[in-house]
Amino acid sequence: MENEKNISLVIKQPEEEHEGVVISFSTIFSYLRRFFLIWIIVAAIVLMFVMGGVMLIKTTVADTKVTALVNFDYEGIEEGLDPYGEPFDVNKIKSPSIIEAALSDLNESLSYVEIIRKSITIEGVAPDEAMDK
Repeated sequence: MENEKNISLVIKQPEEEHEGVVISFSTIFSYLRRFFLIWIIVAAIVLMFVMGGVMLIKTTVADTKVTALVNFDYEGIEEGLDPYGEPFDVNKIKSPSIIEAALSDLNESLSYVEIIRKSITIEGVAPDEAMDK
């Protein structure tokens, strides 16, 4: 029995070669789940900055006030007449057709017509000479 030798034979199946690394979605999800709370906090902070920026832009645009001084210098304005001798109606300035024409000249959207029309206020300012007469 001294001449006896044990031989062990292991048969293996050849492994398939992969050309790339295969990672399953469950592996990715479990990895990202560790950082879920951090992702939520980062998303909330980014959302707050974006909403704050949008609100800042909207309030600065909405609070912009434009004032225009319109001077009428023609015969008959003292009596409240337009250049054609008809009664002068200052509210024609707020006419939608006039505002549409102005927006078209500026290549702006006509959706602003009502907003602009409602925002126009008209105040009469008479020069001292007219007041004296």
